[in-house]
Amino acid sequence: MYKGQKSVRGGIQDFLCPFTDMYITQGSNGGYSHKGIMANDVRGVNVGERYPYYAPCDLKCIKVYPDSGQSMWQSLEKVRFANGRVDYATFMTVHDDSFDAVAGKTCVPQGSQLGNMGTKGNATGVHCHIEVSQSKDTSWTKNGYGVWHFNNEY
Repeated sequence: MYKGQKSVRGGIQDFLCPFTDMYITQGSNGGYSHKGIMANDVRGVNVGERYPYYAPCDLKCIKVYPDSGQSMWQSLEKVRFANGRVDYATFMTVHDDSFDAVAGKTCVPQGSQLGNMGTKGNATGVHCHIEVSQSKDTSWTKNGYGVWHFNNEY
């Protein structure tokens, strides 16, 4: 997606990909910090560049963990996902060096810049760690590999 982009069909916002371009450096169920979970690490076309990422729908900020540049976001209303499901979106972004998210901040409109890819926290190279739950559930669970994740990942 690009800055300012919006997508609404039948009165329901589409949950857009928050990145302008997407090179996955570690996918779901990866061998390191994604073992057994549905997270992805994404970088831009130029390695090391801190690309911006954008609000995939109208959002509020639920939680922040500034030491790792980590924010939990949730849609204000139900949204339409690429798989056709219509539900709330709850997702986490991590490693933003320019971190300025504030818990309780509403409303961040679809297409607004949320942050930048970075290296804050335990990161190996500039990227954004993202994981999504297709629900309002904000709870986390530690899996058998010792990796924390959303309870309702899709």
